[in-house]
Amino acid sequence: MTDAQPIDGPKPNPAPRATVRIDTGEKPGMMGELQRRGALAQYNHFFTGRAGLWSMLRFELTTSPLQGLPGALGYALRGKLYRGLLGRGGRGLKWGLGVALRHPGKMALGDGTAIDDQVLLCARGCPEQAEPAFSIGGGSLIGRFTVIQAKRGTLHIGARAQIGTHCQIQSANGIAIGDHFITGPQCYLGGSRHGIALEAEGQPGVAAPPILDQPTWTRGALIVGDDVWLGAGVRVMEGVRIGRGAVVGSGAVVTRDVPDFAIVAGVPASIVGYRGAGQDVQPDPPDPALARPPAPAPAKTKTNTEHPTP
Repeated sequence: MTDAQPIDGPKPNPAPRATVRIDTGEKPGMMGELQRRGALAQYNHFFTGRAGLWSMLRFELTTSPLQGLPGALGYALRGKLYRGLLGRGGRGLKWGLGVALRHPGKMALGDGTAIDDQVLLCARGCPEQAEPAFSIGGGSLIGRFTVIQAKRGTLHIGARAQIGTHCQIQSANGIAIGDHFITGPQCYLGGSRHGIALEAEGQPGVAAPPILDQPTWTRGALIVGDDVWLGAGVRVMEGVRIGRGAVVGSGAVVTRDVPDFAIVAGVPASIVGYRGAGQDVQPDPPDPALARPPAPAPAKTKTNTEHPTP
């Protein structure tokens, strides 16, 4: 771990947009060679990202006793010691209970970032490089039960991001998210597309392998500009560009690029307006029937049915 300036500046650009095939051999996992190298190599491949017994012991001695330690003591010790596992750790980091780290040496977290309970941060698929390939800018909050995972390529989130609970951000070919990014709960960004062929490639009449074993495809990096707001339950597919200042309505599925300051909603998401004069979110007008008390019922008049008026 080395001290450096907070990660608040421009994020490195991920790979340009292009359809990329990811063969099964490129997918992270316990391949045959790794299995032959033994249990320690497998453990380090999945968890520490570093070779050797000392890497495993250092990781275990830091995380095992502290991950579930409750109260102020656990909070203070995680803040002090987890920083040493990172490639670059800012000051004042805050760690909740049950946070899981995978390949933390590839990560950079900016000053004052808070990681809530039961979050998974995984940089296993990030490349080894001088500058950390997985970063979260300073002053950010990652909500509980959220998963941020780089299966392939880089993953960068800007400063002062507010990511809701139960979200998943998954890089298959690079993700770059700007500053002041905010989401509601249960959002999903990234991923890839599985092959679904019925016949083996180049072998007519031969059954294709199960979908799990077929190549996956991605349309390229997912890029989100500064000051973007995603409502609850939004899905953003890989290869999409969301422009600066855009707003995505709850439950939308974003499959195409979104211009700067656009407001989109629906499945698939489409433009319903733009931010600007007269476009701020306003409360719904009250229902007239509910805004005022019901009028009193007219008084009933007694009629004489025995001697009606002629």
